[in-house]
Amino acid sequence: MHRERYPQITLSDAERAKYDQSARIFLLETMAERGKFDPEKIDPKQWEYVRRREEMRMYHSVQGTPDPNVLLMLGTGLINSSIEDVMSGLYCDTTEDLCTAKTLLGYSLAGGAVMNVSERHSTKDPYRFAGIKWFSNKSVWGLLRDRDVLTYERMGLTVDADGEEWAYHTLQSIRRPEWPMEAVPGMQRQHTATCYLYRPRRDLNKTEIFLWGSIYKFGKYPDKVIYYGVARTWLNVVNCPRSGHAKKFSALIERADSHGWTASSKSCHVCSKQPLLGSNSACSGCHQSVCKDCSRQKDIFALDAKRKKPERRIFCILCIKSVIGSAHWSVDDHIEASSVESEPKTISTCESVGSIRSDSLLGDRQLADPFRPRVASSPTSNVPVLGAQGPLDPNAQLVLDCHGDFMELGSTRLEQEKFGVVESVVVTSD
Repeated sequence: MHRERYPQITLSDAERAKYDQSARIFLLETMAERGKFDPEKIDPKQWEYVRRREEMRMYHSVQGTPDPNVLLMLGTGLINSSIEDVMSGLYCDTTEDLCTAKTLLGYSLAGGAVMNVSERHSTKDPYRFAGIKWFSNKSVWGLLRDRDVLTYERMGLTVDADGEEWAYHTLQSIRRPEWPMEAVPGMQRQHTATCYLYRPRRDLNKTEIFLWGSIYKFGKYPDKVIYYGVARTWLNVVNCPRSGHAKKFSALIERADSHGWTASSKSCHVCSKQPLLGSNSACSGCHQSVCKDCSRQKDIFALDAKRKKPERRIFCILCIKSVIGSAHWSVDDHIEASSVESEPKTISTCESVGSIRSDSLLGDRQLADPFRPRVASSPTSNVPVLGAQGPLDPNAQLVLDCHGDFMELGSTRLEQEKFGVVESVVVTSD
């Protein structure tokens, strides 16, 4: 589908207020659920393991929800990266960046567009976003039709009642006349409501993640099949450092090109070896000569126009280390060159290629984000948040619709078929 066919959606103040209110309620609920969840003591009578990827695990609710067609899931674990790379890898506010990020995250993307940007990031608030996105995903297993999703998203930084710093990302399905469910023939519209929470674990040099979301049953598949398939998709989040690193590598290229740096020698600037035959390659990040042993190919934040795959460039070990960081230096990237300890002169620290200090998410920035849950850590707290009495409010309404307040998914088979394959639902209340 041609990009010019994607509409740009303009929201009224009232529409934005309604979307933001729902997002805040959903964030409050997720913060409350995280507050009472202990990943070290998971009750098998409450949560059953589904699958894992790397250090993140997905579970589904054993007790279920008041609506038998709604399935509840959560995810918990660690991402082997800094929170800056995690959030940078997820952030996108243009259609081109959306498609690139989704591809790097591992989605089989069929199409995508950013249809509204109400808020975007700034130097003081690098992960702030509010807007509407649409993307379609090729079906898993090839047994179902391709599916698409239209969501109102918010990203940003927040703090809990104890002053703990968190980053968040909420995605909630909406219904808009500008891009109806039948906008793309053959697509089945999904309705998603997922909230991701992140915080740095400096003791482990990793990022903690908590995911809270619901699924509406689709097709005639057993629940276990649905759980497994949805978990497969939601676990793509562990790949966000790949996208974050790709942005940094692209920034290195842009900086090197703008400065017009040239190689200072024909020998490898890492190990000082002369090439036996021909010449060494040039590092894309610093333009210095580098041998095969001291370089690697890395993804950059751009897609090949024909293959629609991430483009790759050659970088020296020092540029790679400046992007990934010593704490996340993988076995594949490690080269037996113990004498290599310093960064190349033309490369400064990761902070210079778009990162911020990891000793504090908020730092000295003035946080203007209104999405600051104050969920008391005390079990006697009576903060009125959804999820406090059960996984899902039995009177919850499921898809945000500003052109008729809220649209409620029907329970009849005819109504369910009308809405197509539903992956998950928004948890909101009047």
